[in-house]
Amino acid sequence: MVWTCHACTLENENDAYLSCAVCGTTRAAETDDAGDSRKRQREETAPAPRRPTFDLAQLGKRPRAAPTVPAPPPTASPRAPSRPSFDLGRLRSLPARPCTVRDGDAPPRSVADAEVPSVAPAHIVRRVLPPALADALLRKLLADGDWHRGTWTVGGKTSVNARRTRSFRIRMTGGGEFEALGGGADAQAREENGSSRARGYAACPELLEAARFVTAAAREVAPRSWKGNWEPTVAFGNRYDGGQEHVGYHSDFLMTMGPRPIIAGLSLGATREFRLRREATDYAPSRVVCMPAEHNSLIVMSRDCQEEWKHSVAKTSSVPFHAVAGETRFSLTFRRNRPEFSQNATRNCNCGKPAALKCAKGRYYYTCCMAGGDASQKCSFYARSAVAQQEADRLRAVDESG
Repeated sequence: MVWTCHACTLENENDAYLSCAVCGTTRAAETDDAGDSRKRQREETAPAPRRPTFDLAQLGKRPRAAPTVPAPPPTASPRAPSRPSFDLGRLRSLPARPCTVRDGDAPPRSVADAEVPSVAPAHIVRRVLPPALADALLRKLLADGDWHRGTWTVGGKTSVNARRTRSFRIRMTGGGEFEALGGGADAQAREENGSSRARGYAACPELLEAARFVTAAAREVAPRSWKGNWEPTVAFGNRYDGGQEHVGYHSDFLMTMGPRPIIAGLSLGATREFRLRREATDYAPSRVVCMPAEHNSLIVMSRDCQEEWKHSVAKTSSVPFHAVAGETRFSLTFRRNRPEFSQNATRNCNCGKPAALKCAKGRYYYTCCMAGGDASQKCSFYARSAVAQQEADRLRAVDESG
């Protein structure tokens, strides 16, 4: 379209020029409709501005700063997992299991250690040995494998004891110390004779040292008749490996200890339950007293315990694990043999064997001894023992005089 320059009146034929081709005057803005139309036409035909383009490949090659990752904290060098250790000092400080007593069908009730003598002819003394001595003696007994299982015969059938035993002969010297007896050729000769009760072994130094503490503790709680003058001559040992090894209710033989003896039982290793039972009478119901035979504890039976009570170590499905002995428990029962009541001093029964001294309802008598023999061969021998009866009456009078 032709447009006319308002300065030199030149008609410019190129409508796209914004200034005059001759004088260079700027083209005046059109205000008419034709001018508006031409303006819109120029805007529509004008090329669109180019948008910046980005090369994604080049952008991917641009270096980027590495992200800042915090450094891990320093760690200690790895160590192999350690095995759990047992603090024997801490185990000794744990609260002790209480004793219990049950009368007839009544539920059991707890009693303090100091109250045990009021419900049964017994005492319990905990931590009787120095801890180091108790642990040393326990390890000595564990290392010694020379323990034997006794046998007995009933109705022609021979059974084996559910525990292993051995005995140690000891003697107190003038200075209050103990020395070992037996062992060596003496013990070998007794083993060849086949008598398990006659076996004797030389006591180790740890056992002799323990005998001093056991004697002092037993004298402290002994009744008046034995106060200050009781001394053991033998330590009879029992070994229980696991909860199935046990001993049923029984009373110990009086024919070597005499009436109303003192028996001090030292427990080492795993804890087992020691039970005392008295049968029901016309004036009192039955009674069962349970005492925890813990490591380094002493149970002292005295007065008429062997005459009117029976004791046992019952079976159990679980035994508290001991740090040194595991499920094994040792019992060392310290006793005093009295020669005047030994088998050699008693009369023989009709079988020709030394008779057994027993007590029933306060009366002492001799009867056929079937220990280790066949009960079907028991004879009907019975004889009252005046010597044992007089000794029992004397001891009872002294005990009740205080």
